[in-house]
Amino acid sequence: MRLHHPHSLPRLSFLAAALLACHVAWADEDPVQPRAKELDTVQVKAQQVTQSSSALGDRAVIDTPFAITTVDSEQLQTRQVNALGKVFAADASVTPGGNTYGMWSSLLYVRGLALDYSNSYKINGMPFYSFGVELPTEMFEQVQLLKGATGFMYGFGAPGGIVNYVTKKPTDTPLLSVDVGYRSDALFSEHVDVGGRAGSEGRFGYRINVSNEYGNTYNGSRLSRQALGAAFELRLSDTLSWTTDLLYQRRKVDNPMPYVAMNNYTSSRFLGSIDGSRNLASDAAFGDTRSSYGATTLHWQFAPDWTAELSYSALRTDQRFDQEYLYLTNAAGDYVNNTFVGHNTPTFSVAQAQVQGRFNTGPLDHQVVAGATEQVQQMYVSRNGQYGPSGTGNLYDFVALDWHPNESDTTYHSASYRQHALFVSDTVALGKHWSLLAGMRHTDYRQLGYTTTGARTSVYEKSPNTPTVALLYQPDAHTTYYASYVESLEAGSTVGSSYANAGEILPPMVSKQTELGFKAEHGIWSANAALFRILRGATYVNASNYYVQDGQIRYQGLELQGRVRTAQDWSLGASLLLLDADYQRSSTALTDKRPGGVARRIGSVQLEHTFSSLPALNMHLDARYTGPMYLVPGKPIRTPGYTLLNLGAGYRTQWREHPLTLRAEVQNLLDKDYWQGGSYLIQPGAPRTLALNAKLDF
Repeated sequence: MRLHHPHSLPRLSFLAAALLACHVAWADEDPVQPRAKELDTVQVKAQQVTQSSSALGDRAVIDTPFAITTVDSEQLQTRQVNALGKVFAADASVTPGGNTYGMWSSLLYVRGLALDYSNSYKINGMPFYSFGVELPTEMFEQVQLLKGATGFMYGFGAPGGIVNYVTKKPTDTPLLSVDVGYRSDALFSEHVDVGGRAGSEGRFGYRINVSNEYGNTYNGSRLSRQALGAAFELRLSDTLSWTTDLLYQRRKVDNPMPYVAMNNYTSSRFLGSIDGSRNLASDAAFGDTRSSYGATTLHWQFAPDWTAELSYSALRTDQRFDQEYLYLTNAAGDYVNNTFVGHNTPTFSVAQAQVQGRFNTGPLDHQVVAGATEQVQQMYVSRNGQYGPSGTGNLYDFVALDWHPNESDTTYHSASYRQHALFVSDTVALGKHWSLLAGMRHTDYRQLGYTTTGARTSVYEKSPNTPTVALLYQPDAHTTYYASYVESLEAGSTVGSSYANAGEILPPMVSKQTELGFKAEHGIWSANAALFRILRGATYVNASNYYVQDGQIRYQGLELQGRVRTAQDWSLGASLLLLDADYQRSSTALTDKRPGGVARRIGSVQLEHTFSSLPALNMHLDARYTGPMYLVPGKPIRTPGYTLLNLGAGYRTQWREHPLTLRAEVQNLLDKDYWQGGSYLIQPGAPRTLALNAKLDF
């Protein structure tokens, strides 16, 4: 068994040495004090503010009339999170839809709604293409989730919410850390993080992260991943700054976990769970993704209460894959293996100008944000892509498919999406405790489809307005009650190869959301509650195997979250989602039926303890319950409910006077077999796994 790339450690060691040399050279120009306490302060401040690239501008989470969850880098490190599906494990409203080592690893369901891989994922507020892309968590200061319809804030996107990755920023004091890790079955990683400032008065800031991961996973896959992230800031003056963010990753998975598809399932009962450590992939299956992202922003504070930003970002993803879908036919575990050979090269480019500030009109205080944006997405797909049945098998008597796909490197321009948008919002203070938010986004949208010869097959143009309005009551600086209404637009999807209308581009859909909420942030406790209702256009597969839009689905539910420090050394957090969903004004077969991917009840608890007799040691125990989940719209086929336990510990010590942190994490402590996923598509859940990490700070 090959456990590690023989050249990865020397390459990383050389790069780490180079970074260390530059770091020391720059640090000597302007000596500063040790950085640990200052870095912690920066993290806390960042966690309180939403991204300014949205139409709400810069504002504290407590002042935002929408449900928001933020996970910072310290939390990611504590629980050794290496996949988006685990980032929000403490939030009951979020359900992972894909296996970490599969092609849809970043798929999330929020409030029962699948996020859109073209528009629901952002880096610093700018979009990127997430299908088959598992971003390197060690490159980010925090990951934010804005739940619900977000059309006003970001334009097009699924109404479940927006995931926003916030890259690590330059530090005001020198930073250098190195960590190494191990994961079941034989997966190793190395990571270097360096940052600081240089030049006169520290006007030039830098932050560079490099990581490498290689080895064998618990389910028989083989992973090779290399990533580089860099952030630079140049303070041109006291009021003008220029920032640049760069990110590159190549991530290749051999033998990725295939999806089990329920489209053709005929049994009235569901099959039993299987061991998540089993290798269900053929030797030919793989996913190889290269992602390149760059963004630059000019920030100008041209008056005490006014700022302006001009930003541009670009993304290119090059993705090749030989993927498998096991179309299950009955409860005995029989399936038809449909194989998919593809090559995607999507690109994004986004330019945005935004201004925000405050002014008074008599007794009224206004907080205004206005801007314009242009977003262009080009989609290139395999000219000779192949999709279809390649064999049969059984999950319980598995034999890998002997598959020899014909690879193709040529692509063609299949679709183009363009958005020109203007947005404005005004938050008006109505006395000491009340405020009213009103906003509007106008989008000029154009969607084009093309054949392999370049002929145009479809044109869709629309210029919708997506409004939002919210009323906030804040009895004090730590508490907010709000009522909000917002609309969202979803770009029409391209119908997949397995349907009779394959290649058709469906028109955009409008979703509407109302929400009543409560937020409180206090010294030893915090709490959030949201009562929401979302009306979304319905899509489904009809009896003639056409993927169509018809009617709507209603999602309504209650979210509760809280955290309290119960004693000096104890902390307790909990989250609960109660959700109901059904089809309305749809086909006779679906009306009043439940959509796929919806569990009625999900709950989580997190218990943390620091030992008073040994304060360097801390432990945590996490539990999460997911109720039975319906898989196929209109059918009573559902996965059984399950409970997962995770146990972790961290120990802080020193090595040659340098801080050393040792961490261990056991996921799925009781080795529970379960199914995870959502509408139509499921995968075996991960078995019990072990993760170890050692981090050294210089």
